[in-house]
Amino acid sequence: MQNSPNWVADEAKKAQKALNNNIDQAVFAHYSDANSDIYAADVGGSGATTAITLNTSVINPVMAAFARKLSILDVDESKRFITLGPKMREQLNLYISGKDTNYADVVGRNGLITQRFGFDIYYSNNLPYTATLSMATNPSAAETVTINGAVMEFVADADVVSNDAYLGILRDSSDVDVSRAALAACINESGTVGTTYSDPDAENNDARWKLTKAGVVATNDDSADTMAIVAYGDLAVSTDVTDASWGSQVQHVLGGIKGAIMLLVQKQPNVSSHDTGGASSPKLGVNILSWTLYGTKVPHRMKDALCVAHIDASSWT
Repeated sequence: MQNSPNWVADEAKKAQKALNNNIDQAVFAHYSDANSDIYAADVGGSGATTAITLNTSVINPVMAAFARKLSILDVDESKRFITLGPKMREQLNLYISGKDTNYADVVGRNGLITQRFGFDIYYSNNLPYTATLSMATNPSAAETVTINGAVMEFVADADVVSNDAYLGILRDSSDVDVSRAALAACINESGTVGTTYSDPDAENNDARWKLTKAGVVATNDDSADTMAIVAYGDLAVSTDVTDASWGSQVQHVLGGIKGAIMLLVQKQPNVSSHDTGGASSPKLGVNILSWTLYGTKVPHRMKDALCVAHIDASSWT
């Protein structure tokens, strides 16, 4: 009964959504190729490399800065775009609330939500996000690190956690570098399952999905006593590890001209199903597989056609 057509259709829809997220994230990862940046000093604040505090008062200055930065580099004024995440779109909604606008007439058209300053404004929940965890002191048992709602708990046995919804991280008894490396291995699924971190088949699958959906990738740095993450979406991070803290929490809002980032889809996204098991291990049910074939690239001459606004995400919850 669990394998009814409705169940299969639902799982196929989830697989398709995950695949679409992967493609979205691969495109937005090219924010680092942009030749122009927008920081607080560009929108009336202070700090040449300080991330912008998000509120309604910076919406117009940010968009004006996009236009200025691109125009300085003689970038074509046609086909310009900016992509907003949920929190920045919320500030745009608040800013234009009650104003005469055709905003409501275009919402949902291929992600296009409005036009301002000569830009088509798009929406995505896959904008790049970066943050750094400083952890120079070895965590105690039961202390946690949370990324996008996924709670990871340092424990003596990776498969024994205080809450079944948590992922367990094998804590070294004395070496913080080993403990921090185990945390990064859990995030990247690069350690030994059931030893370095929890068995993903346990009840903590929801935590694993939250990391996977956001495309979180961690890089451990023993020399700096830090672990950096790159992810996608409006993320929130926290920790209750003594003497540990998150910093440099920034979302990178991408703008430019359409076509600057090349996306070649050689095989359109597809979903197929296959029977589980086999002659030696027969099982009821099917595996739902989503797949595609694509590549992305920003030609060198198009890097001037991209610009990134760096938004302070340190207060996001």
